[in-house]
Amino acid sequence: MKTKILRAALPLLALATMIVGVPLLACQQSAPAPAPAPSAEIAPVGAKKLNVNYAWEIGNVVAETGFAGWSKAAADVSATTTTGETSIGLIGPGPVGIGVSLCEFHPSAAMTADAANYATITINKRTQGDAAVAIAQLNTTSNWAAFNNIAIPATTSNFVAAGDSLTVTIGKTGAGAIVPQGELACFTNIN
Repeated sequence: MKTKILRAALPLLALATMIVGVPLLACQQSAPAPAPAPSAEIAPVGAKKLNVNYAWEIGNVVAETGFAGWSKAAADVSATTTTGETSIGLIGPGPVGIGVSLCEFHPSAAMTADAANYATITINKRTQGDAAVAIAQLNTTSNWAAFNNIAIPATTSNFVAAGDSLTVTIGKTGAGAIVPQGELACFTNIN
């Protein structure tokens, strides 16, 4: 029975590998027991524990695994400093219509909100070089605490497909706002 389940899981594993870009599991009948998970004290900030006990849980693993990311190397020099469109990834082979459920920014410093002077973080997709289409966007009009994940909600155009290029921009409104150094990650949803 275990062999049949493992064989049935292989196409799903291949799909998960294509979406994420790295093999998620080694599924062999005689596979050794997995190493114990690292303790919470040494896990990286924002790390997600990936548990897969059954083949049908692979979709959950893919949904919990960031598929695109970007490291903002430094805080903005001034409140009016913008970030031009910057490539953050390319969607590899996989199914059509991969939904982006959420992007998150993990800032290294706090930010005080201002309803008139703020930054807009936009994650875009470009299909075969076409115009940029926003798939997630956030105006920084609420306070940020250092080292807390800031959700960047998905837009209604949040589906990507193989060959799409992902980019990020940071624009400014009014006098702007200084966006701190931080990490960006985007996550899929299960269709």
